[in-house]
Amino acid sequence: MHNYKISIAALAICLLTFLSCKKSAENNPNPVADNTWTLDGKTYTVGSSSHYSLVPQKKGILFKDGKEGSKAALFIMFKEYPTTAGKYKFARENSEAPAADECYIDAFDESGRGYYDAYHDKDYFIDVTIQKDGKIAISVPQILVAPPSPSLSVTLKASVYEK
Repeated sequence: MHNYKISIAALAICLLTFLSCKKSAENNPNPVADNTWTLDGKTYTVGSSSHYSLVPQKKGILFKDGKEGSKAALFIMFKEYPTTAGKYKFARENSEAPAADECYIDAFDESGRGYYDAYHDKDYFIDVTIQKDGKIAISVPQILVAPPSPSLSVTLKASVYEK
């Protein structure tokens, strides 16, 4: 009888442990990294995001830093807003719309100073995924960006998603 009670107690503990666990994807509709970007060694956390269009042929997502008073932002532009997951080539920005498989990236530090694409010796691609809630998540590998006036390039890396 004593072994029977121990077996029932052990079974109950196992069931409670198993039933109380949930997959992390069920807890978070956007199971990607920490929603940050790093520009020139300083990390910014997304406080808000919005769709934005400078002109009809350039549609982008603006990610703003959540720190009060900060002007830091990350702006990633496409020809059209992505509706499916895929890779987009990081291209040099110009007055034309990016090609359907390209994107432009502008980054701004906390003072509002802008950094844009820099010359690269190889092609870089960003990964776009569509989250369970339909919002866009973007992963940018480490790339070089520079301010418009002659200056040294700095690094940019990002893993962000729409809020």
